[in-house]
Amino acid sequence: MIRFDVDVNDEPYCRAGLDPTGVISVILNWVELRPEVLASPRGQPGPHTTLMVTGYRVNGPIPQDPDEPADLTHVHWGEIARQLEPGDEVRIRVVSAEEADDPLDTPVLDPIDDEVDEEGAAA
Repeated sequence: MIRFDVDVNDEPYCRAGLDPTGVISVILNWVELRPEVLASPRGQPGPHTTLMVTGYRVNGPIPQDPDEPADLTHVHWGEIARQLEPGDEVRIRVVSAEEADDPLDTPVLDPIDDEVDEEGAAA
């Protein structure tokens, strides 16, 4: 099976893998959000540089009808979003291995209230 070995600063972070089917992504993000443009209560002023090892576990057959939702569980390995600093080094190796770290189910976030007051803050 294909696995992703992810190291941060020469330290093992995780071995991501799903059986028998699924989706795995390793994402490096840089986000700069200025307080004056934030309308979401989840937004945090930046900058932030994060590592995410995430994916979807497929829990059953994928429906033929594209309008019918698939039974998927969003998962992650390690922190949901690990903060990185300048100078941090991330290494990803594609390996063939039977074993992988167990993924964690990603918590479902509450819906965002889209109402914004006159000053641009979430209501």
